[in-house]
Amino acid sequence: KIEREVKEGEEAPPEPAEDESTWWDESFGGNTDSKPRGPESVGLDISFPGYGHVYGIASHTGPLSLKETRGGTDKYTDPYRLYNSDVFEYEMDSPMTLYGAIPFMQAHRKDSTVGVLWLNAAESWIDIVKSKTSSNPLSLGIGGTTDTQTHWFSESGLLDVFVFLGPTPKDVIQSYGELTGYTQLPQQFAIAYHQCRWNYVTDEDVRDVDRKFDRYKIPYDVIWLDIEYTDGKKYFTWDPHNFPDPLGMQKQLDSHDRKLVVIIDPHIKNEANYHVVDELKSKSLAVKNKDNNIYEG
Repeated sequence: KIEREVKEGEEAPPEPAEDESTWWDESFGGNTDSKPRGPESVGLDISFPGYGHVYGIASHTGPLSLKETRGGTDKYTDPYRLYNSDVFEYEMDSPMTLYGAIPFMQAHRKDSTVGVLWLNAAESWIDIVKSKTSSNPLSLGIGGTTDTQTHWFSESGLLDVFVFLGPTPKDVIQSYGELTGYTQLPQQFAIAYHQCRWNYVTDEDVRDVDRKFDRYKIPYDVIWLDIEYTDGKKYFTWDPHNFPDPLGMQKQLDSHDRKLVVIIDPHIKNEANYHVVDELKSKSLAVKNKDNNIYEG
């Protein structure tokens, strides 16, 4: 590097500006989480006076009535975490994150139910603390009450909170459904027994399971296949060696009024001469990263 000599009376050239947008980058697993606006978060305290039980914020493995999260006997030491994660061997009775992340909480007491929706898709945590108020010994027939305080915080986003005043559980759920949309009535077979495991690896494997369910008189309506049914993990294809006769397999299931479900996830293998990804690219349908390039994960 050759630097020009600064002569007397001249000002030194300014130092090149440092790119502050990279100060807070976090790298893990070969990926980098950029934070161009620095470390940011949003949070809010929401109290439920007189409510001793709160429910919801699925999905976790703890009890229906959510536990406190600041430590102590039969309490958690960490907040409930909301972050969709495919956890193979998850812990029981834990606030750790699982598949689902639904930031909807209900508080319930006799004759009253209220709800809160924290509308934020970022990674979030919820702390829960309960406090008891002793009854006044001079107030006959009036017992103490329990208040529940919750603290919600997300790593980014805006404060967007909906409050549902009930007063019944039915009223809260109806208002919540009107806001988010109602679940469609499922087809009749969908509410029956589904046989699902990872993984049936051949079409003969599927046929054999189907026959044995009949042999041992075990009723079922649906059987599932994971990604191994595909040709090289490319969705909308069949492995020509392990599933050479998918139509015959499905005809056997159909003869017993049974359905087949094959997994199709929203991650498409980026491989040349694969018609799905070719069309996805040609029509610019792929998710883009911040540099407007196709996101590869």
